[in-house]
Amino acid sequence: MRITDNMVERNVLFELSYAERRLLRLQDMASCGKRISRPEDDPVGTERSMSLRTHMSRNDQFMRNLVRARGWMEQIEESLSELSSVLTRARELGIYGATDSTSPQARQALAAEVSQLAEEVLNIGNAETEGRKLLTGTRPEWKLGPGVVVTVENHGPVAEGGTGLLDEIYSGLKNLEAALVAGGTGDTSLIASATQALDDCIDRVLSYRVINGARLRRLDILDARGKETNIEYTKLLSDTEDVDLSYVLVDLQAKEAAYRATLGVAARIIQPTLLDFLK
Repeated sequence: MRITDNMVERNVLFELSYAERRLLRLQDMASCGKRISRPEDDPVGTERSMSLRTHMSRNDQFMRNLVRARGWMEQIEESLSELSSVLTRARELGIYGATDSTSPQARQALAAEVSQLAEEVLNIGNAETEGRKLLTGTRPEWKLGPGVVVTVENHGPVAEGGTGLLDEIYSGLKNLEAALVAGGTGDTSLIASATQALDDCIDRVLSYRVINGARLRRLDILDARGKETNIEYTKLLSDTEDVDLSYVLVDLQAKEAAYRATLGVAARIIQPTLLDFLK
């Protein structure tokens, strides 16, 4: 087969174009540190990268939900702690008021303090976050993972005829207040009975605090798992997209040397001039 000048020229131009594309690709990889800058660079890798980014975005949303859930439950713990303090103080007042040595005037003063404690229970029950009541509103739910939904306890209404915890506490305090007022006549049996009734409320508050604490502990476990998942996804994404910079730089130097060699050969064999023939 006869090799013409046009054939040599086309072959050299093809090799030059191919070498330039390889150089450009390596230069892009070295400048951005990524193996994939366009889908056509690696269609399979692109699909895997998009899938990993979707999973990372979903996990980030789970982590944001977890932060909100933790905020709710920590505020609930604060409210339950305040209820415990109120009940403990009310019980101390009831025990003091039930003693025979307490004067009627002192019992009236104790009743006034118990009345203020009952008002404080109303304030605790009306505490809000994000525009919703902490203890008596609609129970929020948070999705913290595939198939993992966490909610909080609804503690019932306050002084509205309900049967929730807060309603029982409020009623118990009002009964103690009435017993202390009535105790001015010297009958302390009602005071002792009303004080004893508060013990059940204290136990229920403690039970709810244990449940809420268990949920907070679960959030700690989910938080640790979510962070580990993010680290794993980040590593997989790096393995898919990132390049070994030292390898790329060495390869870039080799390809650049090959390109310069191709240019030198092309300059010698393409389009010889009349002077070349006269030599």
